[in-house]
Amino acid sequence: EMLEWGVRVGASDLHINIHLRDSESEVRFTLSGRYIAPERFQRIPTRTLLDMLAVIWMDIRGGNGAVFDPLAEQQGSFVRKVDGKPVLLRWASLAAERGPSVCLRLLPREAVLHMPSLEELGYLPHQREVIESSLATQGGAIIFSGAVGSGKSTSLASLMSAVPTDRKIVTLEDPVEYLIPNAVQNSLVRSLRETAHDDYGAKLRTLKRSAMNDVLLGEIRDLETGRAFLDLTGSGVSVYTTTH
Repeated sequence: EMLEWGVRVGASDLHINIHLRDSESEVRFTLSGRYIAPERFQRIPTRTLLDMLAVIWMDIRGGNGAVFDPLAEQQGSFVRKVDGKPVLLRWASLAAERGPSVCLRLLPREAVLHMPSLEELGYLPHQREVIESSLATQGGAIIFSGAVGSGKSTSLASLMSAVPTDRKIVTLEDPVEYLIPNAVQNSLVRSLRETAHDDYGAKLRTLKRSAMNDVLLGEIRDLETGRAFLDLTGSGVSVYTTTH
């Protein structure tokens, strides 16, 4: 019910904040950039939410740990259907002082069918001219920067959908958020274990031998992705990414 409500109102994230010392815990959503607590999901017992998270974790792909661990940071993803349409949920949990805080990013997987143009997203004519001129240039980088929920990933996917079909696009995402036509998309869900960084490095080395023209690097969010961005940009291909 939480997932259905979030998808139907256009929320970008579902937050489940467990308060281990309290009988009830907190459910919130990110909606239009605001952190809200709908009345219908308040006063849910802490034990009920803990049990729910433990069951959800059983379906997580690429997660670190066989079971949900309230005392550890965990990452992964899973897919559910809402109104017959698939939704990817990206799990990120923090072992906070009061108890685990789980953030589930809600990502409709059929967004490619309704991908808005830059104009529909609200970009002004002179802004579109600059972005589209950069798109026509071979080499270099385009970076969308902004706050959580500001539309970075949507803008990036819209732009990538406009890349000419005679250019090979390869993506490296954590995980794939939007399905982009004519792109070879790679979903790499990095766990927090040591060997996951080796997996990322191996994928990057293979990527550089793929004879592509354009690369989408989902997000620059740590030293590892920062180095990947510099490496790819220096190789002469066009690179597209986001950053907070």
